[in-house]
Amino acid sequence: AAEARLVAEIQRLLAGDVMIAGAPLEARQIAVLVRTHGEAVAVFTALARVGIASVRQARETVFASDEAVDLERLLAAALDPRDEAAVRAALATPLLDLPLDRLQHDIDVDEAAWQGHLDRFAGYHELWRHHGPMVMLTRLLADYEVPARWLPRLDGPRRLTDVRHLGELLQRAASALGGMHRLLLWLGRERSAAAEAEEARMRLETDADLVRIVTMHAAKGLEYDVVLVPFGTWLREASDAAYHEQAGGRWRAVLDLKPDANALAAAERERLAEDLRLLYVAMTRARRALYLGVANLSPGGRISRLRATALGHLLLGPGDAASDDELAARLDALAAASESIRVEALDAPAVGQPAHLAVTPRLAVRTPMAPVQRSGWRLTSYSALVEGTDPSSAHVRGAGDEVELVRAPGPGEPAPVPDDIAHRFPKGARPGSCLHAVLEDWPADAEAVSTHVKAVLAAWGFGDGEVDAAAVRAWMEDVRACPLPLGASLATVDRALAEMEFHLPLGGGRSEDVQALLSRFGYSAAPLSLEGMLRGFVDLVVEHDGRFWIVDYKSNWLGNDGSAYTPDALAASVREHRYDLQYLIYSVALRRLLRARLGPDGVERFGGVLYLYLRGMRSGAGIHMDVPPTPLLDGLDAIFCGGEASELSGADAS
Repeated sequence: AAEARLVAEIQRLLAGDVMIAGAPLEARQIAVLVRTHGEAVAVFTALARVGIASVRQARETVFASDEAVDLERLLAAALDPRDEAAVRAALATPLLDLPLDRLQHDIDVDEAAWQGHLDRFAGYHELWRHHGPMVMLTRLLADYEVPARWLPRLDGPRRLTDVRHLGELLQRAASALGGMHRLLLWLGRERSAAAEAEEARMRLETDADLVRIVTMHAAKGLEYDVVLVPFGTWLREASDAAYHEQAGGRWRAVLDLKPDANALAAAERERLAEDLRLLYVAMTRARRALYLGVANLSPGGRISRLRATALGHLLLGPGDAASDDELAARLDALAAASESIRVEALDAPAVGQPAHLAVTPRLAVRTPMAPVQRSGWRLTSYSALVEGTDPSSAHVRGAGDEVELVRAPGPGEPAPVPDDIAHRFPKGARPGSCLHAVLEDWPADAEAVSTHVKAVLAAWGFGDGEVDAAAVRAWMEDVRACPLPLGASLATVDRALAEMEFHLPLGGGRSEDVQALLSRFGYSAAPLSLEGMLRGFVDLVVEHDGRFWIVDYKSNWLGNDGSAYTPDALAASVREHRYDLQYLIYSVALRRLLRARLGPDGVERFGGVLYLYLRGMRSGAGIHMDVPPTPLLDGLDAIFCGGEASELSGADAS
């Protein structure tokens, strides 16, 4: 009877008389929510009998869960604990579930508490680095008392199970991927793939106008214009005594093989809690109308079990059997209390008296009454520093990578195909980041190099034979062996620090002063936005023969062979993309660090800058070296401290 009434109502909705936003309601705007696969098949079959096409949808991977979203934010904060925005985002995740008033107090008022959060995430970084993501995640959940808060809740055990499952998958992936950055990237790719896979199961069907049949588990986070829940009083009572109990201040799972009445009651309470959670999910998916099927069923000819269902528990409360009259009176009272609820009695099947509710809440988004004021102080990046640059589209290590500066083939002229992997390797930001990752985490063990290169290529989407891993390895080995002007190669420098992070206060200096200073020394000059704190990463800082050098990898493609990477071509690329301003800022930051660590004379040990154009280094070219004049760097340092270019800065490193 429920299926028949459902089909009739969907036919009525699709007859063309129901309008939404001035257009007739379409099948794709309708979702039928069910509890089990069997219910989904029954609805699908019933609709098919009358010629209404539908598609079944179910979430099948833990990577599509809300916990995966929260975990990605937690990992991002642990990866970079000095990124306060990332730490704030992690603390605000539903998984940690910190009270918002407490969190706001810690961030805005209690400096010691906020520093405590930052210190914790710095510790998580070290745990992750040395022991893996699972150990780090276990400590994080314990520190923020997540299990103690979530286990007593309706969906707590399920959510914690998903988190532990994700942690195990991360630990397994970490052993293959190695680097922390790559593991976070892998999680993001798995989440995207899960979303794409879920969408792919429906893509062909949803291009047509089809009713969606979705399980309540999979419906979490989704919305539809019209939602029908035909089996609103679904019931499957607990079949065994599986439940959780608190012992010694901790919750533990219990499966009682010889249960008494108390154990069975505990299992039944947890079953009801899960049913209540799913009912809540089902009843909050509709944008415009919700149909909820209610039936006073008596399974197996027994007395009414309506009060044992989630909906019956909410409507009638605990107790014994419920009569049809009692149910009807309660539904009528609900309808009388709200204009958004309508109760309609249906033909009674043999099993009892069903009815359904149609709930049509009217919601509207409020319009802000005043503009949001932005503070002039902010954490910024090099890309945002350069006025007119869109930070969202900039490469993470500097805008402008991968721009071709050579003439395109003329009409009828065949495009040359390079033989060398250095020149035929894919172009773009993603290939550039891939090459950075290969060099950044180069293993000390020569036997592990091939595995490392293959893993990085796969992590960045260049596996399955898309590129020749052996050729990439040979190319990167040539890059590491290429002699550098500092008197060594990447493989033989005395010491090296990858991904040196720095925070450089800009101090409200004037953009005009910077432009004038750069022009005076022959560097690119353009307007800048000198506000707040500049945060950046230097690809590599190396020490050799007592001097410190900035090294930056550039994967720009300038031509099909090494002859395209002449000193003039490299200088043109540097000016075109304002890399010179980028490395001057890096130089100021490194000199401040040297001054802080080695004393006032530490800046004298600054050697200069090497920008390595990786595609040209195999032929012995591709290296742009600059030793910026000391007065220029002193002047920039002074401006960033809020002074004039003529004032030499003696400030400590930030």
